Amino acid sequence: MISSTLKKMHIPSQNGYWIERTLEDGLSITTTKLKEIMFYVLQSGWTVAKVLTIIAMAPFLSFYIMKDWGAFIKALTTCIPIPYRKEVLKGIESIHLTFSAYLRGQALVCISLCGYYGIALKYSGLQFGWLIGVLIGVFSFIPYVSVFLGICVSFLIALLTSASVSLKILGVIFVLGYGLEALFLTPFLIGKRIGVHPIIVLLAIFSLGHSIGFVGVLLSAPLTAIVVAFLRLIREYYLKSTLYQGRER
Repeated sequence: MISSTLKKMHIPSQNGYWIERTLEDGLSITTTKLKEIMFYVLQSGWTVAKVLTIIAMAPFLSFYIMKDWGAFIKALTTCIPIPYRKEVLKGIESIHLTFSAYLRGQALVCISLCGYYGIALKYSGLQFGWLIGVLIGVFSFIPYVSVFLGICVSFLIALLTSASVSLKILGVIFVLGYGLEALFLTPFLIGKRIGVHPIIVLLAIFSLGHSIGFVGVLLSAPLTAIVVAFLRLIREYYLKSTLYQGRER
């Protein structure tokens, strides 16, 4: 097709051959790049779809778990051997209290970030800044996702609607907000409530995030709460044991 077109244009055969090869190479490279771009777009779209599905399902799963929690514990109780029932239920109650403390701490983190991002984005001059900030805070229980979407939406609105908004100021707001959440709010509001030193919470977030990725960051705080509850039970049993107290059985 290319060669016939070149003949119609009365281009010499030598030059025509060079032009034909150049066009074919360019077409091949363009096709390859388009395939790579399409694959990346589809892969990114699938990732976004999975994240949005998790966000959409989380409230429903939480509602039904809380709704049927009592029935679940009751059914579990009947399966526990009677001699061990009291101790096992005590352990479950300890985990429940620790996890409840984690949820209260996470709620305080979300409220704090709602205030920070809402006020900061509003006074930065960003249109809809207060609404965007509140939404970032509400969904901050999902690490990275809320901040990433907040950055994308804020920068897009700043570029499309308000030239007076400095992108550098928006960048500083999000960097400070991330530091506030990771270094202060999460370790102190969650760590202290579940009885864990803030450094332990930070180590859990970074280590699980490095090992498992996004899911590790998402589960780091609740898993830390559960592990802490188990360790407290083990410590309590150990302090009562004959091994620790040095008594004969």
